[in-house]
Amino acid sequence: MVSGTGDASRSTPQPLLMEQESPDAEQLDMPSGQQHELLPTAPRTNGSVSPASRTKRTKGASRLITGPENTLGRRGCPGNSRRSIKEGLRSRITGMKPGLRSASVQAICLLLLVASAPGQPAPKPAAAKKPPSESARIKDLPDDERQWLTEFVAVIILEEEKKTFLDLAARYQREVFKEDFWQRREQTGLPIPLGPGYRYRYQELWELANNKYDGWREDAGRMVLRWGEPAAILTPRCAGDEVFHDLEVWTYNNLGPNGRTTQRYIFYRPNSSLPRKLWTLADDDRHLFVFNKCRPNLESLRKDCPPPDPRDPCLMCDDRCDVYKAYREILARQGNGAGAMIEQAAIFKPPEVSTEGLERLRNRWATTSNPGAKEIGVEGPSSGVLRDAPGATAPSPTPEPRHKLNADEIRERILRLERKYKQFLDMAGPLLTEADLSDFLQLTPAEKDKFIRAFWKRHS
Repeated sequence: MVSGTGDASRSTPQPLLMEQESPDAEQLDMPSGQQHELLPTAPRTNGSVSPASRTKRTKGASRLITGPENTLGRRGCPGNSRRSIKEGLRSRITGMKPGLRSASVQAICLLLLVASAPGQPAPKPAAAKKPPSESARIKDLPDDERQWLTEFVAVIILEEEKKTFLDLAARYQREVFKEDFWQRREQTGLPIPLGPGYRYRYQELWELANNKYDGWREDAGRMVLRWGEPAAILTPRCAGDEVFHDLEVWTYNNLGPNGRTTQRYIFYRPNSSLPRKLWTLADDDRHLFVFNKCRPNLESLRKDCPPPDPRDPCLMCDDRCDVYKAYREILARQGNGAGAMIEQAAIFKPPEVSTEGLERLRNRWATTSNPGAKEIGVEGPSSGVLRDAPGATAPSPTPEPRHKLNADEIRERILRLERKYKQFLDMAGPLLTEADLSDFLQLTPAEKDKFIRAFWKRHS
């Protein structure tokens, strides 16, 4: 308490008093850095507190009554911590008991330090961990499993099956997958070479493809792995009057949806040291011929078929007539270069088998990821928009710039098409140009649907 005797000769400095506002006083939010305006102190002789010794009252704040000595800067915050407090914020505390005064000073220091501390920036959210790429997961497989996937069954495995195989974490899981893989291809009623015993027949085809047909990666080897050996192979011979670069006509009689369609294909070697190549209308037919004066192109082979042309100086050859007939069949099927690319992609695509039970196999083990599962956002409040927050949208992927696709790109894109788009290409292929086909394969699904409607409208 402050007491006074009324003796004018006693003008000692008055201790600091803190008068609290009433409980219902309105609180004031003071901006950072605001200073209390300190007024000079004036001692009074009657022992009461001088108004001049008070700090200017601020709404909602306490009123500090100061004396001339014992400033907070002298006895307050230890060390250099008081330097972070605005220099104008000083208070004088005297007249208290030493223990109480020390505790009060430390409490005020703590409050001022907290109030004056700059806000800490929110921690940056951790970057989302990208799932491993397909190539990385293939690389992580054991050598024998990687060889089985990327070589042994590469020609016949469906894309959905491949993804499931890569989702499996343990060897025993992949062994179960392999058993189901062969059983799906050994069902009765499937076209040859599928059907009962296919896994053993495929092993034989694998050896033939690598030992007799240039290897499983080449056109001839892939054809054998996909469809089996041809029913017949014609190598034209014309009594020494040869005009072809090691040309062969392959005849298959197990094609089509029912496995009973007969079709012929032309294979050739650009030179004797290179593997066979499947010829289509997208290729120049001059690659099939050696230089000669009688038969420079496929259309000229018409002269080898009856009736004979009396003006032809060259001898007729029945084998060359068979090559001409195979060419006319190919021309009727493919129509043009675009149709050729469509047919080539269809020839080498994996056999269509039922994938019933594949989803059940994928979900059989908890370690298997579910690509169709909805992602759950786990970001905290400081990491931005939650993934599943209402109104939040995922960023759209940057569209791939369109360009003219080469034959390999066209084949790969056709293999990944939805069934309805493959059916459209089967019907419309001979009417499409190569530029049309390249553009179509780079469209979004909505754009493909619009393209198909406009196409049939033009050709109706």
